[in-house]
Amino acid sequence: QTIVDPLLALNMVPSANASFLNLEKTRSEDIIIDCDKIEDINDILHQCPHAALGIKYISIKDFVNSIITQMHKKNYDVDRLKKINRELIKTIQTHLSNEITFDKILIRSMSDIENKHPQKSDIEHDFVNFRSFVPSLFFIMENQVNEGQITAIAIDSEKCNACKACMETKNKNMILSVDQNQSTLENLHLRKEIFDIIPITNSLKDCPDPLLDTLSNSIMSGGKNLHPGNSENLILHEFNASLCHYSNQVSHDIKTMISDKINALEDHIKLSLSKNLLDNSK
Repeated sequence: QTIVDPLLALNMVPSANASFLNLEKTRSEDIIIDCDKIEDINDILHQCPHAALGIKYISIKDFVNSIITQMHKKNYDVDRLKKINRELIKTIQTHLSNEITFDKILIRSMSDIENKHPQKSDIEHDFVNFRSFVPSLFFIMENQVNEGQITAIAIDSEKCNACKACMETKNKNMILSVDQNQSTLENLHLRKEIFDIIPITNSLKDCPDPLLDTLSNSIMSGGKNLHPGNSENLILHEFNASLCHYSNQVSHDIKTMISDKINALEDHIKLSLSKNLLDNSK
C-alpha cells in the first residue's frame, strides 16, 4: 500500500469528525499563529488551540491556510515556505496515515455512478479521467491507476441512494475512500472517511495554460518543486487552489485569475494605444 498525496488529508471534511466527536468546526479566524516564532512543526502545533485534540480533529484546511496566509503577510521567502510546508505534510501524514492508505486511484463520472452498485471489476474497466469531473483543471495520470496505488471514487451524493451517510452529509461533491476488498457503494463508508473533491496529482501536462501547470506542480509534491522564481503571491494562490472546497470553485477561481490577467493586459494595451494616438496627434 502507498500513502496518498498528503493533500488528501488537508481536505478532510471537518464536519464529518465534528458530528462524531461533538466538536465545532474550527474557523480559520480562530487560529492565530505567530509566524515569527515558527522554527519547526511543534512550534505550530503548540500555538494551535486544538492541538491537544490532535491535528486530525480540527479543520486542517483552515489551519494550513491560516499559517500560509500569515506567512505570506510576513513576506517569508520561498525556502522558509518550503521548510514549513514539508513539516506540515510530514505531521499530517503521521496523524492521518491510517486514513489515507489506499491501493489505486479510480475516478468515476456522475453519470457512471448514478444509482449504480458497481462491482470492483466494473470500476476498474470504467475509469474516467479526473478532468471530466473537474474540467480543464486537475487530472490523474493513468499510469498511476494502472500501477494500483490508491483507490478513490467521486460521486454526487444527491444522486447516490446506495449510501445513507452520503445523504446525511448533504454535500454534493465528495470523494469516498474505499478499501481494496470493499467492492460496492454500500461498503464505501465502512471506513467513515469523506473527502472533498481535490487535486491529487502533481501533473497538468494536458492543460493548455502554462500558469495552471505552475500552480499545481509545487504544492502537489509537498513543496519540493517550488520554483525559486515564483512570487509569494503565487505560492499562496497555489495553496488556496489546492485547499478549495469544491472542484467548480477551484476551476472558477483559476479562470477568474486568468481572466483578470487578460483584462489587465487588454487595458494596458488600450492605454498604450491611446497614448500613442495622443502623441501622434500632437
